[in-house]
Amino acid sequence: MQSPANLFRERLLPSVWVYVVVLSLVAMLAIAVGAAYSQWSGWLTFALIATFCVFALFIGSPVIAVSDHDLRAGRATIPRSQLGSVEVLAGPQMRGAQNVATRYLLLRPWRTRGGVLIELIDEDDPHPAWLLTTKDPARLAVALRRGGAID
Repeated sequence: MQSPANLFRERLLPSVWVYVVVLSLVAMLAIAVGAAYSQWSGWLTFALIATFCVFALFIGSPVIAVSDHDLRAGRATIPRSQLGSVEVLAGPQMRGAQNVATRYLLLRPWRTRGGVLIELIDEDDPHPAWLLTTKDPARLAVALRRGGAID
C-alpha cells in the first residue's frame, strides 16, 4: 500500500523566546539547588531539567499535515472531502476569528499572527470550521486547495 503524499507539513515549534524563558526558570531552580547543596548538583539539576523541558516543548508541539486524503491538525483528522472554503487570516482578523466557541482551534500563542480558517461542509460535525495557526498560512491554503474540490 502506497502512503499518501504530504502536500504540507509543519510542526508548530515554540519561538526562541519561549525556550529562553523556560531555560531561565530552570537556571533559577538550578542556582537554588547549587546554593543549597553543591555546585555540581546545581549543574546536574540544570542539565537534566533543561533537557527534559526542551524535549517536552518539542514533543508537545502539534503537527499540521495535509495529504492527498486528509488534513491532520494535532490529534484531529478530517477527510479532505469534508473541507469547504479556505481563508487566510492575519492580525486583527485572526484575533476576531478566535472568538467563535464552536470552531475547532489549534492555536499557539507564538504563532497567532497568521492562520487559516477552514469551513467544513459536513453538517453533522459539531465544529463548523477549523482555525489553525501556522508560520506560512498562504502555503497551507494552497496545499488545502490543491487537488481537491475546495473553493
